[in-house]
Amino acid sequence: MPKEKPRGRGRPPLNPAERRRNNVTIRMRDALKDQLQADANANGRSLSEEIEVRLEASFGADDTAVGGAIEIIARVMRETGQHAGFTVDRTLEGASEWYLDPFAFDQAAQGVHQVIEALRPPGKIVPPKFPKTPKGSDAPDLNGIYQTLGVGFANGAIRAIAHPDESSGGELQRWGVRIRAKLGRFADNLIAKEDKKNG
Repeated sequence: MPKEKPRGRGRPPLNPAERRRNNVTIRMRDALKDQLQADANANGRSLSEEIEVRLEASFGADDTAVGGAIEIIARVMRETGQHAGFTVDRTLEGASEWYLDPFAFDQAAQGVHQVIEALRPPGKIVPPKFPKTPKGSDAPDLNGIYQTLGVGFANGAIRAIAHPDESSGGELQRWGVRIRAKLGRFADNLIAKEDKKNG
């Protein structure tokens, strides 16, 4: 009679398809851990959830959805802008440099707005609630920040493109240099408006 295999201690491991999470141990500096913990608290997540969200973002976990939206926007901008630009002066130059004409640009912007509204999820807009910042505290007002979060990120991206040498360096600075080069003359208005805003 064949001997039975001895059973290992504890529960048998789950099939990879049934596993929801894997345990990974990492070492990090205290300052980095404190910063991650502060962001996790602000976002209402555990430390491990905050790390997972950031890692997924670094691999482009939402690239398919965001990439699809960007493709729609790019197509609508290009087709609207080129048609509107051509009608302004009936030239190929007007069509190819539509983004320099106020009318053509406005038509493209209206098209982008239409796409964004079509993609908007249904339901009431309810921003997250954070504890009020105590009077006299240096802590940021998270409730105020999250009311205009998109504007804040947009302004940061615009600054990085307009003046990459003045950004904090790292990935954002490299991104700003790369996007500014890609935009070419398209960036002129962005840079001029940023300079005017900052006097």
